[in-house]
Amino acid sequence: MYNNVIVFLIGLPGIGKLTVARALADKHPEFKLVDVHSFTNVVLTLNRDFHHPRNQYYRRKIKQLVLDMMSDLCPINESFILTNALTKQSAIVYEENLDMANRRSAAFVPVVLTSDADVIKQRITSSEREKNHKTTSVDELNRWISMGTHEFDHPNRLDIDNTNLSPDAVADIITKHLDNILSSEYKRVC
Repeated sequence: MYNNVIVFLIGLPGIGKLTVARALADKHPEFKLVDVHSFTNVVLTLNRDFHHPRNQYYRRKIKQLVLDMMSDLCPINESFILTNALTKQSAIVYEENLDMANRRSAAFVPVVLTSDADVIKQRITSSEREKNHKTTSVDELNRWISMGTHEFDHPNRLDIDNTNLSPDAVADIITKHLDNILSSEYKRVC
């Protein structure tokens, strides 16, 4: 059982962050899943224009409130799985999640998911994604790719190419990584 651990799943839209997060949470019910869409969808339900400046403002404000609640209100023994896409322009999201982990004195484990571009393009057009206010546009995916990925170093970082892996297999890889980190004198945060 994991205690006070933050797993941060990072990857492009359509990479399978939420699917992997659900598989990991199913294997480890002590984790609470906090998908970025669980709070940004409040704004997108009211205004579907993802790129509207006020839309961005309110999504960030709600996300910051959620992170503050995680550090200030949640019991210290609780563990969380967070999800988000990160580009060079959204590097602040990584820092905000790391800051929340620091405030909780939690083990912070960023997991970067990658996949073959053609596989992501197949996944992104799923009708299930549209129900959750997620992009289903290959053009939008290409825009994300063109923005470039936020690069970062962290001693607990794990990179997984999930092109040919099931969500359960990815969850198992993450579990082994967590066990390795937490069984040694690990670095809780950077």
